[in-house]
Amino acid sequence: MRGIIWILYLVIVITSILPVRAYAHKVYVLMSYRECDTCGGPQYRGVIDALKLGGLQRLEIKSYFLRSKTLPRHLFEKRTKEAISIYRSFRPDVTVAIDDPAFQLMAPFFLKKKGKGDLVFTGTNISPEDYNKRFHFHKERWPTARITGVYEKLFVLEQLRFIHLIFGRNLSKIPVLYSSDPIGKTVFRQIVNEVKGTQYEYKIVPMEVSTLDEVKKKALDIQSDHEAKAYFPVTIAVYKKSGDPTRIPLKEIAPLLLDTIKKPDLTVNSTYVNLGFWGGVTVDFYQMGYDAGQMALLLLKGADIHSLKIKDADKSIITINLKRNRELGLNLPPSILGLVDNFVE
Repeated sequence: MRGIIWILYLVIVITSILPVRAYAHKVYVLMSYRECDTCGGPQYRGVIDALKLGGLQRLEIKSYFLRSKTLPRHLFEKRTKEAISIYRSFRPDVTVAIDDPAFQLMAPFFLKKKGKGDLVFTGTNISPEDYNKRFHFHKERWPTARITGVYEKLFVLEQLRFIHLIFGRNLSKIPVLYSSDPIGKTVFRQIVNEVKGTQYEYKIVPMEVSTLDEVKKKALDIQSDHEAKAYFPVTIAVYKKSGDPTRIPLKEIAPLLLDTIKKPDLTVNSTYVNLGFWGGVTVDFYQMGYDAGQMALLLLKGADIHSLKIKDADKSIITINLKRNRELGLNLPPSILGLVDNFVE
């Protein structure tokens, strides 16, 4: 009997002096595009920064990149299967889906009110209301399933009001050059929806393109149209030529647009100015990702997802490419310069 008591005593003493292994919080970050993508990249960095600065002792982050913009369909489908396989084996406490393809892939796993893990989205261009018709995950943006997140508002109306300040009058025609892929079409519809019911509603001119030759033609049309004083480049990715599965991203299309169109390029992403575009008012992609990361952090710390309402991105940023501004001969008065958050040379 004394031997048993002595053994129990030793067990208690030893376990009391050994460090207690903290629970590892698992986060799966699924990115729709590549890590360096102009839209998703800043969001990804924002998510990661928010998580790492959240004060959790043990945090395990696993990331995967779908590369949906550039991969042929059969390779993209292969990556979606790999992404799901990683999710199932990793069993994360929270999954963060960046942009629409990642959200559409992961949402079906979180539609039950109770279950393992929660889903936080960021950067979706399809509205929560439209997604709700398909997935039924919220009521007036309060989660009814295990899904919440941050919807990507583009601040198009604010952008057009800003360019109005520069020209001193409203634009009579606003071309939107967008790619025919699902992402390009979605962003175009979002631009239209954000100006619906305003003076700009019937001034939006759709210019859909699917190949590089079509981009060249539409760019010449925009340049020769004297009523079009500025335009939106939303050419996410196009095919090199008809019948060729090779897709060209915006980064490679930008020089063509900049050389052909000598008018302000009204960006929907502040990082587009790094490609040479003029800029203006856009959503702050990093902050949007950071906000989603903070939502994920709250969930990891025990918050009930049903108390975290889906929200719009609420921070815009004004960024101007000074080199492009000089090329276009725009003379920005001090009153305008004082509104700008960032200048890129």
